[in-house]
Amino acid sequence: MSIHQIDIERFHTEGLVTLSPSFPYASLDAANEVIDTLADADFIPEGRGDSFGWYTGSILQPELLKLVYDPFFEQVSKTILRAEAVELAFVSLRVTKARPHTQMYLEPEHVDFKCGTSSVYSTPVAMPSSFFVWLTDVQADNCPLYYRPGSHLQVMRYIDGHPEDNTNEIKQTPPDLEYADPVPVFAERGQASLISTTVVHGGSVTPGYQERRLLVVQFKAKGIEFPLYAQLEEQRLRHLQKLKDYLPHDKLHLLPE
Repeated sequence: MSIHQIDIERFHTEGLVTLSPSFPYASLDAANEVIDTLADADFIPEGRGDSFGWYTGSILQPELLKLVYDPFFEQVSKTILRAEAVELAFVSLRVTKARPHTQMYLEPEHVDFKCGTSSVYSTPVAMPSSFFVWLTDVQADNCPLYYRPGSHLQVMRYIDGHPEDNTNEIKQTPPDLEYADPVPVFAERGQASLISTTVVHGGSVTPGYQERRLLVVQFKAKGIEFPLYAQLEEQRLRHLQKLKDYLPHDKLHLLPE
């Protein structure tokens, strides 16, 4: 249920590490069966490679929520955020459709959250913990995520000197710096990539026959306030409010008070 020290060190150094929460196969099957029932119209196309994109509805399905509130994410978030308690900050679903006859290319890069070094050095940490929960295997032929190792540290140091370069929106353009070459993230279904919200990353388009499905699950230290995703704020808070009627009683502590 905990995260190993070697993974913590890699996360802090590279900005991303892939973990194995050990979800039961039945839970993953149930989550995918629910996604099969969602209408195409409920997804917003995003980027040249997405036939679907982000799911626009609130994540309220029990089969998906069972993964969201798994204690693994709570415990790892407490460790990463140096927090005694954490709460859900953001949940979303993304489905990237297969494009079997396309040519491989990388989509535009972005960072999900901008902040300076003081945010990560504070206790508790004043930034989200972020998990990309892979619901399908992700290999070279089904649109793997690419990230630039160490770029999260460069972005935070840049924001230290340029705080005006932060709109507090999700998916901001990275500072124009010299970063490491992009690295693909391959994973098995049921694994989860813990990704720094300031790391430079982006999707890809590849010729393949399998969808890429993932849940984005983010936590923050309980009671710690900071600007988060300005353009999604109303939707985010509305979803968290709805979850009070959908989470089990013993998981309500994961919601904001």
